Amino acid sequence: MPLPTGEQIRLGRDETCDIVVDRNGVSRLHLVFDVSATAVVVADFGSTYGSAVRRPDSNWQGLVARQREALEAGCELRLAEPEAVTMTLVPVLR
Repeated sequence: MPLPTGEQIRLGRDETCDIVVDRNGVSRLHLVFDVSATAVVVADFGSTYGSAVRRPDSNWQGLVARQREALEAGCELRLAEPEAVTMTLVPVLR
């Protein structure tokens, strides 16, 4: 799913989120993405089961709650251990 540039995208279990993930372990408001023309920045919003990022050629690293983390193409995000949901950030060609 393409993320619109210039907007803040909320991901979580709550139906008011922009991206709804109805899975056990996903918090009502789990992640927030800030999307610009040059970067995607993500922050875990204090979710119960946490989030992690894996950069290309790297290991999984937990996100610190409410700390903004810049992502690049090829990064993977994992939500909600133990029933993990994994997403991969891919560039959109225009």
